Amino acid sequence: MKNKFKNYLYLFVALAFVYACEEDGPEVYNGQAFVSFTDQSATLNVEEDSGSSEFTIGVTKAFDTDVTVTLSVTDDTAVENADYILPSTTVVIPAGEYIGSFNIDPINDDVFNTPRAFSIEIVSVSSSQVNIGNENVDSYIKTVNIVNDDCPTQYSLWFGDLIVQDPGYPNIPATGDTTGECDILLIDGDLSGFGAYSAPFELYFEPSFEGATNGTVNLPAQVYCTACSEGLDAMLTGSGTYDETTETIVLFWSLDRTDGGSFGSGTHIITPN
Repeated sequence: MKNKFKNYLYLFVALAFVYACEEDGPEVYNGQAFVSFTDQSATLNVEEDSGSSEFTIGVTKAFDTDVTVTLSVTDDTAVENADYILPSTTVVIPAGEYIGSFNIDPINDDVFNTPRAFSIEIVSVSSSQVNIGNENVDSYIKTVNIVNDDCPTQYSLWFGDLIVQDPGYPNIPATGDTTGECDILLIDGDLSGFGAYSAPFELYFEPSFEGATNGTVNLPAQVYCTACSEGLDAMLTGSGTYDETTETIVLFWSLDRTDGGSFGSGTHIITPN
């Protein structure tokens, strides 16, 4: 059962990305219009066996004519036409609309591959009234990760929205994603439930034996917050088990002070939402 904090943790995180809405759609942007990926994260993740995946590009102002956006791709560990296909490098945002879409088609195989990635960038736009991206580089350049579906575990079962049950306490909202590496689940959420966390946590999966549908998970020690009590950092660690059949992770976690003292500990049951 979770122990209570002896000291409060304070962490203030401000993420400002403002969208305004009117009855008939987004409010007209009152500065220089720009186009950007609507997803504001640094990476786009595509599962190898997912089939064609659709992504969107938006413009902050609707125009009377079509706006055509041109994309450029640069291979890293992925190779175009061997690992993926980009059916088109142009995106058309129709007149009067704010959104256009493009597709990435991963090529599925039965080979256990190392992580494969390429970058995709908005390089031009047909209208001189439209800028490319905003001050955030992630708005116009993305790293695309092709997530291997031939990994030793089916850790992708926990991609997307998760339910983190903390017995005796309210559920904790979280999401699961990939790092681009097999069997490492990236969990974005407050895994201690104390209201402060520094970054998404990496949960490592290891099957009980080759081909097993269950095994262990490990959460290596990570700084949870800095100077969170009397100038001391808090470190979050955890270990537990997973079961692909029930799609359940049981994580035993501990939040400890850097002087050896303990802030708290507990057990979480993590399942897809």
